[in-house]
Amino acid sequence: MVFSPMTIDICKRFQAAGYWAVLVGGCVRDGILGRAATDLDIEIFGAESLADVKLVINDLGPVSMVGQSYQVLKLRVGEQEFDFSLPRRDVKVGSGHRGFVVETDAKMSFEEAASRRDFTMNAMGFDPLTETLLDPFGGQADLKNKVLRHVGPAFSEDPLRALRAVQFVGRFELSIAPDTAQLCRKLSLNELARERVFAELDKLLLLSETPSLGFEAMEETGVLALFPELARIRLDRETWDVMMASLDRLSLMDLDFKFERKRRRIVMFSLLCRVMTPDECAAFLDRLTQDRELVGAAVRLSMETLNPDDIVWLQDADLDIILRRLSLKVCIYEWIMGWMAVGAEFEKLERLQDRAEFIGVIESAPAALILGRHMIELGVTPGPEVGKWVKQAYEAQLDGIFATEEDGIVWISDQFLGH
Repeated sequence: MVFSPMTIDICKRFQAAGYWAVLVGGCVRDGILGRAATDLDIEIFGAESLADVKLVINDLGPVSMVGQSYQVLKLRVGEQEFDFSLPRRDVKVGSGHRGFVVETDAKMSFEEAASRRDFTMNAMGFDPLTETLLDPFGGQADLKNKVLRHVGPAFSEDPLRALRAVQFVGRFELSIAPDTAQLCRKLSLNELARERVFAELDKLLLLSETPSLGFEAMEETGVLALFPELARIRLDRETWDVMMASLDRLSLMDLDFKFERKRRRIVMFSLLCRVMTPDECAAFLDRLTQDRELVGAAVRLSMETLNPDDIVWLQDADLDIILRRLSLKVCIYEWIMGWMAVGAEFEKLERLQDRAEFIGVIESAPAALILGRHMIELGVTPGPEVGKWVKQAYEAQLDGIFATEEDGIVWISDQFLGH
């Protein structure tokens, strides 16, 4: 594994201070898989407090504390972000994902510190100064064999780990060890806050190369019970398989179309809702997030029935009218990506995308060219009449009667003065 000179320098600093700095968690897993990691987690052994840790790195840049329960020091140097923590025990004192008390121990062994982690692939450490892999639970072998396996009995103390299991299956194309799946089925998932459920589902959708694998794993882990709308769809295997293929196709498209994260999230959730009723879709998303923009956009996109095959053959002028009016309801870029995900022909969608970009509606509806001030300048008395004329002008703009403010003023003048 290769890490940056800054990472090496930081570890040498801790060594000089009498501490042992070990890279842990996802950055080690990703390093073994040959994936670059910009966010690095470093566990500091031998330090009594995070104040001691801060003294070692304070001159490298602003250091901030994050997390109320699991305290972490965060440092950003250039493009790299470092999280520093102390080896700890998580003592279960209550229900849910937050029902833990943290106990740090400067003398704790790496094996004991790693035993609190969820899966063997996340319980590895790496000493970059000696280039030593620390792997007390066989995570490297499990990664090689593409098996997701829990570390130990403490796994069942945190119900969030069942959701983490399914998103890791999708992200790394793994199979779940039978005893791990059995433990997941015993977890009390109703304890989980919706923001935590959303975060894990979001990772499955946005970070996976094959998200369908994660959704397939929901049944064997019991996670599907959290999503009754998806459970209903899964009863129809053909419909379910089409939906899964759409998610996988969109996941691969991300590389080709530079599809930004926000847009991809909306389309992914709309694909899940595509065969739901409007009420089911709203209930499904409302249980996951308070993000009204996401919910609204995903619901509208999933319910939009206009088929590209029905309009792609139209002449430009007629097609432009339909695209302008479609842009009032959904983002056309997202609409095109959704249809591409379900397997519509690329050449047809390319024409629609090119046309929408040409008339300026690929991202949003056209801005009104005629405003209230124009009508007042023409002599309309401020009040409801102004709104009526502005609305009439906008309808004409959508129909392509005028395309500039100047032409719009001429048109609305003729309409008003003629009226």
